[in-house]
Amino acid sequence: MGYVLVAEEGKILFEKGYGFANLEGGVTNAPDTKFRLGSITKQFASMLIMQQVKKGNIRLDAPVVARLPDYSKPQGEKVTIRHLLTHTSGILNYTGIIDIRADRKKYTLEELVGTFSGKPLEF
Repeated sequence: MGYVLVAEEGKILFEKGYGFANLEGGVTNAPDTKFRLGSITKQFASMLIMQQVKKGNIRLDAPVVARLPDYSKPQGEKVTIRHLLTHTSGILNYTGIIDIRADRKKYTLEELVGTFSGKPLEF
């Protein structure tokens, strides 16, 4: 189930929905269907960060506060970009604090970061 769009140089070559966005309600997948992407984006974010490392714009061993100055200082000074990329930061998982799907609230980046940035590191 999903939605496929193939484009080249701004021209759509193929576009089609498959299966259901909501099986119980019989709602099929459409161009405006919202999908939970979850961890699938991690590889792309990592690649983009590593491109910036190669250009000298980001240092892997820089603390998080170097990029996010408003991040809570005790934790943000201990955690590095490398820790974030290798999932070894110890930062609390915000989904253990809030249930984004259940409350349907649109959180800003600042609100999400605020849910865990002041909490002790788990490891």
